[in-house]
Amino acid sequence: LVRKLEELKHLKEGLVRIYYGFDSRQLDPLIKELFDMM
Repeated sequence: LVRKLEELKHLKEGLVRIYYGFDSRQLDPLIKELFDMM
């Protein structure tokens, strides 16, 4: 379980990095929705 949580955290950090590479206004609602689910 702990490993799964670590993977989720790592995935989230990766998504944040990807997110800042895109137009934030375009992806903002999508990212917020994704983070709300996590």
